[in-house]
Amino acid sequence: MKMPRITLGAVWLALPAALALVYVWTAVDFPVDFWHRISSGRLMWRTGALAGRDAFTCTIVGREIINQTWAAELAMFGLFRTGGFPMAQFTAGLCYAAAVAVITWLIYHRSCDARVAAGLAVVVLLLGASNFGVRAQAFSVVLFAVELAVLWRWPTRWGTIAAVAVVELVWTNMHGAFPLGVVLPGVFFTATAWRTWREGRLRAMLADEALRCYFACVLVAAGAMFCNPHPHKTMDYVLGVASKASQRHIEEWLPTALGTYAGGAFALSVVGVVVLLLSGRKRLDAIEVLLILAFAVLAGRAQRMVIWWALVMPPVVAPQVAAVAARWRARPEKRSVLSFVILSLLVVLIAMSTPWTRAYNPLLPPGKRHAHAHDEPRAVVEFLQAGSYQGRAFNPMEWGGYLTWHLDPKVKVFVDGRVDFFPDEVWNDYVRVGAAARDWEAVLDRYDVELVIWNRRLGNHLPDVLERSPHWKNVYRDELGTVFVRNSADGR
Repeated sequence: MKMPRITLGAVWLALPAALALVYVWTAVDFPVDFWHRISSGRLMWRTGALAGRDAFTCTIVGREIINQTWAAELAMFGLFRTGGFPMAQFTAGLCYAAAVAVITWLIYHRSCDARVAAGLAVVVLLLGASNFGVRAQAFSVVLFAVELAVLWRWPTRWGTIAAVAVVELVWTNMHGAFPLGVVLPGVFFTATAWRTWREGRLRAMLADEALRCYFACVLVAAGAMFCNPHPHKTMDYVLGVASKASQRHIEEWLPTALGTYAGGAFALSVVGVVVLLLSGRKRLDAIEVLLILAFAVLAGRAQRMVIWWALVMPPVVAPQVAAVAARWRARPEKRSVLSFVILSLLVVLIAMSTPWTRAYNPLLPPGKRHAHAHDEPRAVVEFLQAGSYQGRAFNPMEWGGYLTWHLDPKVKVFVDGRVDFFPDEVWNDYVRVGAAARDWEAVLDRYDVELVIWNRRLGNHLPDVLERSPHWKNVYRDELGTVFVRNSADGR
């Protein structure tokens, strides 16, 4: 049997997607969004109806909600039901790796250099790492990458219009970033129209096949955007999430700051782009300029938006980087046994880094080998389940979905990760109690709270005042969490 003839360039092109898989599959961050997503998916699966009203909290129960991401919630619940959290993490890794692979392919076609493509694709990982979580956004990232590649590579094919329509139809039911499915063809259309007008071909604009294709893409994407269960509230959902999360100082929705990893990486990338363009041999065309400007502004507005900049910027600068790298370009790479060996080792690394096999991977640090996040309140939940505790609970927002998944309907949480659904009065009460303000006990009385479940890493102000109150009793405490119950009620 002949050994497959693989060049080192092929190994370079495979490397970024492989690194994305390993990074996501071995992550141990607590997935805040994941748990309330699968709780909603479970509710829809059991009732056979769209979850259009809150059923999980003691503060907004029965309140109408816009369940725009219903398809992602059902998909994530199905994955969890099939193979638990490892299956969900495995699928998220595949989504991010697929997005990186598509962008790597796009960079390669624009640079014609495998090493440049691999290097810039690694930049995608470095910029987007803080957004590579087990959440509905994993579906959004791969949809964005596919639409970007289709629009850029096939500007005159009418099949591009169908592809954009399908992507946006899926996107609008999966994740709140679906307006980008309209923004992308809008950028390509605007830039192409500007370029045609600048070239003095105003009369030929109507005959320009690329321009007509992009315009049709804008129309079908805008129409598909409203093909969801709440077409009349589509934009209300998007604007509500962004504005409420920012007002309530949710870190990922705050303006991108240098003091964070995402902010520092974004700033360095912007400096790098500026230096490259000033010293490079190739100028940007209209599409490249508009993509850079639009997504740089978007990334500056919120840390969560840096991921879109990470996917757009490398393909834009690929020709410039290739022109600089041409000075040191080596001879054409030959097929070799070494290339096959390196690729084989990469495959082994991937196989040893899945959520089911990473415990046996000697290359991973001990903290990366276990399947649970360091700040997952498993012990707290096990205590509450063993003691059959029930009632209205006050809890950290980050733990709301996790508590719902494990304890609902016996325990109803105060808040969860759906920050945009809670009215200002409820959110302000949550903040006051969490900060142990003077009226903290009056707020808990008003909501008839019977349990207080708290993350001690958020501070001990609230546990301290609960300890001093004669109306509350501490029944559980570990290094991560603590539980208090009312003395005046059984709490069981």
